[in-house]
Amino acid sequence: MNRRINLLEQTEHGDVISKDFFEGIPEITVNQSQTKREDQETRLKMVKLKEYFGRNWRRNYLTRKDEIMKLLDELEIKNYEFIRIASRMLIKDDRCVVIVIAKRTDNGHLRKIVIDTKLGNPTWQQFIDVTYNIGADSEVKIIVFDDGYLELDGKSDSPGDDLTISDLVIRNNRCGVDTYLVQAKGIIIDGKKMRVLYSLSEGPKDGGDKPHVQLPSKEELEEAEFWTCSYSSVGGFGPFERDDDFTRGLGWYYSQKGNLLTAPAWMGEGLYMKVVGLPGSEALKWLWREKRSKIEMYYPGCPITLEKKSGRPCKITVQVSKEPFRNFLYSTLEEKEEYARWVLCEEERFSDVVERLLEDFNAKKETEFICPDELFEYL
Repeated sequence: MNRRINLLEQTEHGDVISKDFFEGIPEITVNQSQTKREDQETRLKMVKLKEYFGRNWRRNYLTRKDEIMKLLDELEIKNYEFIRIASRMLIKDDRCVVIVIAKRTDNGHLRKIVIDTKLGNPTWQQFIDVTYNIGADSEVKIIVFDDGYLELDGKSDSPGDDLTISDLVIRNNRCGVDTYLVQAKGIIIDGKKMRVLYSLSEGPKDGGDKPHVQLPSKEELEEAEFWTCSYSSVGGFGPFERDDDFTRGLGWYYSQKGNLLTAPAWMGEGLYMKVVGLPGSEALKWLWREKRSKIEMYYPGCPITLEKKSGRPCKITVQVSKEPFRNFLYSTLEEKEEYARWVLCEEERFSDVVERLLEDFNAKKETEFICPDELFEYL
């Protein structure tokens, strides 16, 4: 007895293939006794781009109009007509960037589409490039990757994983910047290369009902990479929550008695430690009035300032380094992690200093470690 193998089931990689994929592919029949899962896996393989296209994958991938239009069709990008490939850039051994010129079918205007493909995980650098660098003037931005797990070797200059980059893509789309995150796999059946299958991870339609936000600057994103990758990894904080605004350029924070927080941040041309309270905070005013000289003693030669909101004190900042973040921008991941260790040490030291200086105030007020949610907007 013969039957058609149900290739719509999950493959060995957990992917589900749509019926449309099998149009034009010969029907595969086997005996009922040969329908074990291992037979199906032998016949159908989903492989990475390098295995599918070979060693020179970047020179063989997305070189023709039909390949590019197939990608756009699978992403349901319908209102563009392919004109030509404007440029192809080969970056290191694992990235290929294609700039496509396309005509909008609704108004006839020529527009650019950037397709940035990378072996392995999508990275922060990939995202920054399609948003602010290579693809800054592109109307549609597509980030393609072919793996979904994180494997760092300590030498990479740009970490990343599909979940974190998904968050960045979601934010781009909330900013009105049409961005797609797509996983690609090569399909091989019975040893024959069939085609590349694309799976959409995030796109403009996935923004939901979340409110529109302002697009962060390139500098904010570059700093956010440090905080969310190197700093969090070294500090053992784990990943930020998916809805956290990790573009705010801040590290972790410590709660202090008197409804205060201490945290590090880059502000202008250096690294600052700051203690933050609600505008008009009694603890903060007391700290500035009674303990400013002590802070200067702990941090000799460091600029110390009191910041106000609507005329009321809300923050004391201490500049602990005059070296701007941009000096570390092109460092290796290993070097950034070493710098993160120094930041964490300075942060812990500053927290201890503030805690000691507040002892007299807290003894009189009998304060607790309570941090109102409103505090975080002043960080």
